[in-house]
Amino acid sequence: MNAPSAPLVTVVVPLFNAEPFVVACLDSLRRQTWRSLEVLVVDDASTDRSADVVADYFASHPGFRGRLIRLARNSGVSSARNTGVRAAGGEYIGFVDPDDVVEDGMFEALATAALSSETEAAACGATVIGGRPGERLGITTTAETLAGIEVFERMCTGRFPSSVCFMLFAAEVFDSARFTEGYRFEDFIFLAEALPSLRSVRVLPEPMYRYFRRGGSETGVLRPSVLHLFVGMDVAVQSIHAHIGEPRATHLDAQVVLRLSRTVCHQAFAFGSDSELAREVRGVAMGHLTWNRIKVCIEAGDLRLALSCAALKVSPWLYGVAFRARRSSHGLRRDAGRSRRP
Repeated sequence: MNAPSAPLVTVVVPLFNAEPFVVACLDSLRRQTWRSLEVLVVDDASTDRSADVVADYFASHPGFRGRLIRLARNSGVSSARNTGVRAAGGEYIGFVDPDDVVEDGMFEALATAALSSETEAAACGATVIGGRPGERLGITTTAETLAGIEVFERMCTGRFPSSVCFMLFAAEVFDSARFTEGYRFEDFIFLAEALPSLRSVRVLPEPMYRYFRRGGSETGVLRPSVLHLFVGMDVAVQSIHAHIGEPRATHLDAQVVLRLSRTVCHQAFAFGSDSELAREVRGVAMGHLTWNRIKVCIEAGDLRLALSCAALKVSPWLYGVAFRARRSSHGLRRDAGRSRRP
């Protein structure tokens, strides 16, 4: 249990149409063992009863330090988070999505880790609920302190989840960093800008955040916002060349661009078919899949990524046919596995 003089931690919860889930989220925050904690719920003009549910919850738990901020119009999660950051009174700031929950000791562990190691941020792992059995978003196997640029490199290569919900930041981090409003993949964009400038981050192996992977409106649909991933990619590339020396910067640039461009193409193949948007997505991706970047990855020994992207570059149509066939086969096997369960 933390001492009475412990620094205040502010948890920002951006809220939009999460009426069925938000009480469980608030319950998990009310159970936190770090008692010097305030919760700011920023309602992004929900059209259901989410905001009223939160207001009733705070009224029913007067000992719980919580505040509801209502936005006049829907502006997106980045705007809601930025509003919460501006209103935060804590020395440390964290984020929890309203349809997720956290372990009772999560913010005590993160705050203690940041304080004891004198780092600007702390991070933990997560358990995925609704994903593969036992799926975790782990970021390390043992507790360690890393430079922000090291964490950034891990994120760029898929070894660190691009989510602010698994992290706690010193409030001064937000003196020079904000969430970019109007774009999806806001966490990746924010972390690509913020992480390289952090002196150190304390990373914990325990999965203390419970991330719920729910079927939703984004499932199986290709949306124009998928193009926002290229905005995050450009920010990451700028950070790479601003903070990392050669030849590592050139290789990391190639890794990030090839991996993310391939990911966007996969979404277009899976959900867009031959729609105009799918063609636009593939066209933008092909502009980033340059032979020079593929060559850099080959020279660095990153053969699997390089060969996959080379095949995509040579024949997007044939690659798409093979991708859809493989995806369909995997889906059939998963369905067969489920049907055999008692």
